[in-house]
Amino acid sequence: MSTYPSLGQSKNSTEERISGISVDRATNGSIRARSYFTSIKKVFSVEHSVITTAQKLALESFYDSNKNNSFDFLWVLDNTTYVCIFTEEALQFSIITNGYWDAKVSLAQV
Repeated sequence: MSTYPSLGQSKNSTEERISGISVDRATNGSIRARSYFTSIKKVFSVEHSVITTAQKLALESFYDSNKNNSFDFLWVLDNTTYVCIFTEEALQFSIITNGYWDAKVSLAQV
């Protein structure tokens, strides 16, 4: 299994916990909840600030090689490795200046 590139993660990176709980109301108005997951899963929005063009190309190459595969991702917030896949909004880049970029990557835990 591949490992996500080791790039610095910005403090603006976020994780969202997905519980798999669906809450709705019955026809009489009483609330009911269903749990569709056996464990909580996470979705990550990872920001890499001020990466070089070479690092951008490495990230794009990793995406091209693994867009349909799961891979190991180290989340620095809790120093835990998760098995993840890229989401639909996988990669977004914005240029800072010639040769430097900000990147935003969306991942989901398998």
